[in-house]
Amino acid sequence: MRRTNPGPILAVALAMAVTTLAACTDRDPPPVEIPSSSSSAPAPAPSSPLPASSAAPVTAEEAKQQALAAYMGMQEAFDAAGQTSDPDYPDLRRYTTGSALDLFTTALTKRQKEGVYARGKTVSHAKVTELSPAKAPAKAVVEDCMDTRKTALYKANGEPVSSDKGGYRLAIADLKITEGIWKVTALAVREVGSCKP
Repeated sequence: MRRTNPGPILAVALAMAVTTLAACTDRDPPPVEIPSSSSSAPAPAPSSPLPASSAAPVTAEEAKQQALAAYMGMQEAFDAAGQTSDPDYPDLRRYTTGSALDLFTTALTKRQKEGVYARGKTVSHAKVTELSPAKAPAKAVVEDCMDTRKTALYKANGEPVSSDKGGYRLAIADLKITEGIWKVTALAVREVGSCKP
């Protein structure tokens, strides 16, 4: 995968700005929590927001569609899990593995212990930027200029956790076919202002 020079990175702490997560990819600085999802009402049952990815696609276009579907499924799963701060939300494991799964379960476990829940919805502007190998791709990179302006973390009593207004954040995800389906294997999210849609 290509290496980039991302410039300065603001390490955003989880929940109450006290814990920084470890890096998730071999080319990116430490990831930050993705602000996410709706009210503190119970999360909906696990679902399939997007079609499940299948075995190695025949064409590059099929690979792009399947990788993007897996990335968007990951976003939807984290949004849903954030409503109740559920680190065991089943769709997290459907769309993520490795350090990406660790990132989400760590953030959600911390939120759960602190009684912090997500509201709002992240708006994605995701696109596949790399596929490999050229013939029957099995690895991909997705870049997303996420809009987090309508997301926030709240305590159970409705009090906001921070005054962070959100904004456009660059997210870079590595994906690969794992056990016959596309999954996000690593994720890094940059500071507010790191991209423009």
